[in-house]
Amino acid sequence: VATYERFTNPDHEYYPGDDYVSAYGSYSLGTIDSVEKQGDYELEITLAQPYAPMIPNLAMFCSRVHSQAAIEEYGTDLAENPVGTGPFQFENWDQGNERIRLSANDDYWGEVPKVDEVVFTVVGENNSRAQTLDSGGADIIDGLGAGSSKIVENSSNAELVSMPGINVGYMAFNMSRFEPFQTKEVRQAINYAIDQAQSLLEEAGYGDGFEFELATFQNPRTYNPSPIQAAQTVKSNLNEVGITVNINQQPFDPFLNYTDNYKHDACFLGWMTDNADPDNFYYALLHPGVDVEDVPEGQDWINPDEHDGVNTLDAAAWANTEFMQVVEEAQTSYETGDREPKYQQAAEIFHEEVPWVAMDHAKELRGVGNHVEGFKIAPIAGPFLNLVSLNE
Repeated sequence: VATYERFTNPDHEYYPGDDYVSAYGSYSLGTIDSVEKQGDYELEITLAQPYAPMIPNLAMFCSRVHSQAAIEEYGTDLAENPVGTGPFQFENWDQGNERIRLSANDDYWGEVPKVDEVVFTVVGENNSRAQTLDSGGADIIDGLGAGSSKIVENSSNAELVSMPGINVGYMAFNMSRFEPFQTKEVRQAINYAIDQAQSLLEEAGYGDGFEFELATFQNPRTYNPSPIQAAQTVKSNLNEVGITVNINQQPFDPFLNYTDNYKHDACFLGWMTDNADPDNFYYALLHPGVDVEDVPEGQDWINPDEHDGVNTLDAAAWANTEFMQVVEEAQTSYETGDREPKYQQAAEIFHEEVPWVAMDHAKELRGVGNHVEGFKIAPIAGPFLNLVSLNE
């Protein structure tokens, strides 16, 4: 009860702050009306309206139950003093050396860990991380790009482990800033580039092309492991139909601030699912967060500066009212058979209106030392490290 009161009540002594709640809590827990304790291991959550994604949302990292004693002891510093019920328990965080140490939780309710401790260390450069694995300085690594994956593949001391990812990488068209992107045929042309692009551009009145800025992050992400190379490919392809692309590359945090404030003409972004529910893609990334009646008539985008509570994950500022209504209806049904056709309809609208160029669904890649046994990639959360053992 204390966990959800803390997130949903701005007057709570340990409220985590508007920035955190607007980024996570409003989406995952925003429909909670009240929470009541029903027993030592049971509580009743009452929603303000039907909301099918609530159950998977409760398993998201931002919704997990916290110890009331820990909340009272650490307050708003809880994130730096984590307390949980998992297979490992927090020992210390060496911020200077970017290292977090966990120890095995012998009282874990599930399968007790086979290793005594886990140490997370930050190695920012991809190839350096892969070389650390190859030389035996690490047991498992993630965040692999094209070059670092080759290092792991060619290593005699490690192997590359992969599985299909539940993610998407895309280029979003900011319709609120760049007028040509307000025309569906232009967006379709860029998706087609090059086969049918020229005729669509001429139909839309842009036969002579135009120029726009493409904002991208610099460091590899799971959904876009080579962002600079991808941006250069887009630039080259669109140049063949008379469209000039100027690449604006930034470190990830400044890049997110740039796109959250809709300063981009177009941008690379991506998403890895929080809970594997379709709502976590369709609503989270493509609904503008405003009411249908607030979208100007005859327009399929909004000006974010003119609205409160805009969903900045909708980097296209797309506001197709038919799409909005369909995904809102899908949220209110608890039957999979009712929700599935609505998401199929939403997909058809997206495919026709193309607020993005959907670029890829990337594999999840990890580098694993040959001495590691029992490692498996988890499709949503981190790996189940309690199942891992080391064969030295």
